[in-house]
Amino acid sequence: MADDEENDPTAPFNELEAFDSLWQALKWKQIKKRIPICFKKTIRNRYFLANLVYLVRIKNLIKIKFYL
Repeated sequence: MADDEENDPTAPFNELEAFDSLWQALKWKQIKKRIPICFKKTIRNRYFLANLVYLVRIKNLIKIKFYL
């Protein structure tokens, strides 16, 4: 791994260990470092926000149509 990738928490990381459960994987130290950073980047992505707005609109339209 290059030096610049060692300090970048969003760089790809290949783990050869298999986890027995999702809970065990979430306790992994690399995941604990990456989740807050990746979540911030995802929330600030305009396409992600546009998809959320679209999903809320569609859900409300389906709900309105169901009750009519």
